[in-house]
Amino acid sequence: EVIEINEQEQVLFRRDVCRADSADPSSIKEWTDAGYDVVAAKKGKDSVKSGFSYLKTRKLHIHYKCTGIISEIKTLKYKQDKNGNTTDEVVSYKDDAFAAARYCTEHLWTQEAGAFALITSDIGLN
Repeated sequence: EVIEINEQEQVLFRRDVCRADSADPSSIKEWTDAGYDVVAAKKGKDSVKSGFSYLKTRKLHIHYKCTGIISEIKTLKYKQDKNGNTTDEVVSYKDDAFAAARYCTEHLWTQEAGAFALITSDIGLN
């Protein structure tokens, strides 16, 4: 159904490389069987931390209609150490939209070559 909607809306083109959640290989296969270049995001020991660290150093422009990622960013919290200092480790939370942002920038913070997928609009985050 999502592929069908994409065919109508032309959001993702077959020439585009798309990274998807590696925890859902059946969806990746469905997209690749339909002719799209979809690869599994690399998940490892520090992949979430590395992705957040990279995105934190960038100015994000997020479209006002992207309410999922806006909500996630507003509720984002970092763990504190035993002295009450904020660490760079994110408290686990529902982060589907932000995970997608990490996936599409993975090639940048893992030193892979490739095009940058920009997240657009403005909610005043710097």
